[in-house]
Amino acid sequence: MWSHYADNNKGICLEFENEGFLDVSYSEERTSIRIRKLMYKILWNFHTKEKIEISKKELPLFLIAIAPLLTKSKNWAYEKEVRCIFNSSNKQFISRNDQFFYMLKTLKSIILGCRTSEEEKAEILIFAKDNQIPIYQMQLSNNTYKLIKSEITQETEVSSNRKAQNHEDKKHNN
Repeated sequence: MWSHYADNNKGICLEFENEGFLDVSYSEERTSIRIRKLMYKILWNFHTKEKIEISKKELPLFLIAIAPLLTKSKNWAYEKEVRCIFNSSNKQFISRNDQFFYMLKTLKSIILGCRTSEEEKAEILIFAKDNQIPIYQMQLSNNTYKLIKSEITQETEVSSNRKAQNHEDKKHNN
């Protein structure tokens, strides 16, 4: 995913607490909407802006009805995606210029791409430390094509800074 969504490993990933988002299913086949009565109720709700009430009895039907919105090709299963379906009256959403933004509550961690610049890394490290947020960096494996997530602690950062300083010193001494 880093190459698709994080500027070819130069970006960052913010990990939030899951606040009731729905897991995406992965399938070889497309799903279709089969529940007309419930879909009319949902569409009416969005059209009239009325608050939707779904009973416990209707919940399985609701989940079946929205299955097409929560299904992707198996080719994308490695993403482990979650999605949020909301009503515009939900107070955790704000709208600006016809775009909706969800106000997430708990930032669990920050993950740096393996090619995040040192300047950006330094800024993010300060923010993470000030807010007591764990921070990780992806690293290329030496033996495989996998990325490895490693926690950055003050000790690892001091060690990294010493290595960089030693490298600079050697360049200037030669």
